[in-house]
Amino acid sequence: MDIKPKSRKEKAIQTKNKILNVATKLFLEQDFHKISTQKIATSAKVAKGTVFHHFLNKELLALAVMEKIMEDMLKEFNIMENVTEEILKGLVKHSLEIAVTSPGFVQLFLQLFADKEKLTKKPANEIESKTQEELLHILNLMQNYITGFTEVFSKMGLSSPDIQARLFLGLLDGVGLQIFFDQNPDEALIEQLTDGIVALFTKQEGN
Repeated sequence: MDIKPKSRKEKAIQTKNKILNVATKLFLEQDFHKISTQKIATSAKVAKGTVFHHFLNKELLALAVMEKIMEDMLKEFNIMENVTEEILKGLVKHSLEIAVTSPGFVQLFLQLFADKEKLTKKPANEIESKTQEELLHILNLMQNYITGFTEVFSKMGLSSPDIQARLFLGLLDGVGLQIFFDQNPDEALIEQLTDGIVALFTKQEGN
């Protein structure tokens, strides 16, 4: 059986995904400012110009990475049928551990949303227009996070699940930042914080 050669479009998609996967690994593990486009190209075994062909600049590549990470995490909500306290605990612990194992993720998020004007000002060129478009898309994904956790708390039988979801995510973000800035976070601390957060949102009303 003859293997059909890949079309130019298929090769382009494959190359773009390879660059995205390599950039994701680098951005999660290292300082965003210390990762050059050349380093990404070298790690992906492509020319620097190829990176710019698929992503107009490093910030747009970073936005694509953030989008990929958030979409992958949102998929977890789509496969959940019965949400238990243990499942919620696993989600919380995983989120907090990201601040330790992937500090670049936290830094990347802060870097991308540091300038709020990018969301509202009229774009002056193609790059600014594309950047604004991607930022707004990521904000929409963040709203989907609220929706996802609203469904989680609704399945758990909690009242006001939308409010619970917003409070839960706000607390999770705040604690995650504390861990990010803690120079020596340990497993025991993360475990205690996880248990504490879960307890706040799973205790029976009226108790």
